[in-house]
Amino acid sequence: GWQIALGATLLAADFATFGSSSLLKGGVKTAAKSSVSIASKESIHEVYHLVNVTTKEVEYVGITMRGTEKRFAEHLLDANKADWIGNVRPEIIQTGLTKAEARVAEQNWINQLGLGNLKNVRNSIAPSKWSMFGITTP
Repeated sequence: GWQIALGATLLAADFATFGSSSLLKGGVKTAAKSSVSIASKESIHEVYHLVNVTTKEVEYVGITMRGTEKRFAEHLLDANKADWIGNVRPEIIQTGLTKAEARVAEQNWINQLGLGNLKNVRNSIAPSKWSMFGITTP
């Protein structure tokens, strides 16, 4: 599958993101320290679905590093979601992912289910970058 093919590309993407954020904050890190930090801090992301309790249809696809239940509690407080959030429950789909792996998985789910069929308002990854990450087109 697509997860196996990601390997070095995702690590490079994570490293680039991590490195950029460090530089923006004025921090300087060596490659060795960054790699260890990425492996220990980044492999904690989850992909989840918010599933309609009546229809059993997936209404939303998301990722979090704070835990799905905590993220769902945040969704419940979002006034923009008030018309539908009370009728869904979270389902964890994948765990132990880096942020990049989680975003790729999220985008593949969005593509599989159809962005127009979901409450998601945008893609996780821009369509122009899908081929770089081996994302399946809808």
